[in-house]
Amino acid sequence: PGRGLWPPPAATSPAAAPAAPAASKGESLAELEARLEAAESEEAPEPCRPHSRDDFLRRVHSFSNARLWFAKPAALSPPQCARHGWRLGAAADTLVCRVCLAEFKCPTSLDDPAALSAAEGLLRTAHQPLCAWLSNPSPESFGSLLLPARFGAAPSLAEGAARALESLRARHAALLRLPSLPALADGLSPALDEAAAAAGPRRRAVMKSMKC
Repeated sequence: PGRGLWPPPAATSPAAAPAAPAASKGESLAELEARLEAAESEEAPEPCRPHSRDDFLRRVHSFSNARLWFAKPAALSPPQCARHGWRLGAAADTLVCRVCLAEFKCPTSLDDPAALSAAEGLLRTAHQPLCAWLSNPSPESFGSLLLPARFGAAPSLAEGAARALESLRARHAALLRLPSLPALADGLSPALDEAAAAAGPRRRAVMKSMKC
């Protein structure tokens, strides 16, 4: 007792935090950000929330590096890819899913209508077999104001808002023709209140009755 140890134990230091991946030679900042986002997607799967507009906009934002998803037709536009749960991956022409961690490599040549049709189908089927995105995409209305291709040229903001309101009223009228409606989750109440306000005061009480 009281005697010192010899040789003395080596000094320990706190574990160093893992260093962030460095940019490779010739890699732009946008490419590095896309690569870091893809690395995070492998480590942090996210829930499938197709009716969350915030999640949808985050997926669309992942396509900010146009060099990695360049000159794609409307059927493979960022809003359409995001509707089916895809984000832009680290490599060019590559999509990733943060729910099932599947990857989808888009063909570089889409001039053939058959190749374009096959690639469009893979947006829905390239997920893992049990992925919730397979049969549960985000609503088409999420991307209708971003890419209104079916109306020809992009409308003005006022025209786009009017068309969105018209579409909302048409869906509401279709719901009223059903004999009964299922109960909605509590988390949808704020969105339903906004839809009821947009539909007009005469239909507000009817839409609010959908909660029960």
